[in-house]
Amino acid sequence: MYVMLFHHSYSSQFGTFLGNNDGERRALGCHERTTSLWSYVNRPEMLPRYLNPMYEPNQRVIWPSVAPMSLQLWSAVYLAWVVEQGAVEAAWGVGRELRERDASLRSKVARLRRQLQDLEREALEAGILSVPSPTEVEFARLSVAKARTMSVHPPPKRKEIYKYSAPWTLYSMNWSVRPDKRFRLAVGSFVEEYNNKVQIVQLDEDTSEFVVRSTFDHPYPTTKIMWIPDSKGIYPDLLATSGDYLRVWQQGADGDTRMACLLNNVR
Repeated sequence: MYVMLFHHSYSSQFGTFLGNNDGERRALGCHERTTSLWSYVNRPEMLPRYLNPMYEPNQRVIWPSVAPMSLQLWSAVYLAWVVEQGAVEAAWGVGRELRERDASLRSKVARLRRQLQDLEREALEAGILSVPSPTEVEFARLSVAKARTMSVHPPPKRKEIYKYSAPWTLYSMNWSVRPDKRFRLAVGSFVEEYNNKVQIVQLDEDTSEFVVRSTFDHPYPTTKIMWIPDSKGIYPDLLATSGDYLRVWQQGADGDTRMACLLNNVR
């Protein structure tokens, strides 16, 4: 949508952007002599192209980030003739199809649930089903629990996909390669303010869950995080982060993380 508005603000194909204000457009008769861009966009065959399939309503205030690392080149406009945009458009098309299919399936599930409730109600009224008493419900629960206890289950398979949910949006991450710190990951937050966080998590191989080993403050989001490439575990346990400055952190044996040094080009 923004790319389209950018192009038409200069192309003058529609009268929406002619003149410097609405008064000039009225004086020029743009409303009668030209077509509005919005009447073109709102056509049923055009509107789906400009709808964001990933949109989720958000009642919170959206604060723009003014941190230097948040500035990005508008590649869809300034690199349109250098970088092929077909793959991006195809990805958005796939995302749109998936969201439409998800909405259709959710609607179907809701309809089937209503049908099931109607059938259960009709079966109760016809006497085909009866409402179980609390004693019957408890007996059935105990029978299922006993059957599970007596049955022999094979040992559970080891999980191959592990999930970690961070308390904030992630901006950077890096795996540690130290042999004595297996499956350790450093992640940096993206909070649109000065105070951000770096968190070190590690897989607990007994519970197959990620646990937090350390959390410390970091000015601005970390644009990059990197552990020392120590595959033999013979060097100090160092972690480097970049943001407004380059910082090197050291993790102690007790899991506490402290800043070892700060590097900048200010003389």
